[in-house]
Amino acid sequence: MADLPSWAPSVPQVAQRIMARTRNTSGALAGVFNSETIPTGQQVAEMIDSAVALLMPRLGEVPPILAEQAQALAALRAAYMIELAFFPEQTETGMSPYNALRMEFREELKAWDEAARGLEPNSPTAVSSMRVATEYPGYATGTY
Repeated sequence: MADLPSWAPSVPQVAQRIMARTRNTSGALAGVFNSETIPTGQQVAEMIDSAVALLMPRLGEVPPILAEQAQALAALRAAYMIELAFFPEQTETGMSPYNALRMEFREELKAWDEAARGLEPNSPTAVSSMRVATEYPGYATGTY
């Protein structure tokens, strides 16, 4: 695993987004990813690494006041990456929360952009200012 920023989500935080995927080999809800779930805790940790790496160019230096929001974005990104990687047949048939997770991620990303620009969400009132890194591969074309 890579050195992750302080705002990177934990495996349990990603599990909170897709709790139904934390079933163990006997079908019981484990509530967390572990060695008996698909994906395993280690596989989820690797997805977290990837999600954070994809977000870092877009988020830039994350100030402490926005760390929780960045963490939520990364957890959502990891969750929908898990859906696509481990349950692709379900994403195509609507049996997966993939589309809902992706939509929530997009909405949260818009809220991040507003907050990072120093605006209250949905308000033109500036409350602070900071640099916003807007480069994000695939964002402009909607392919992320």
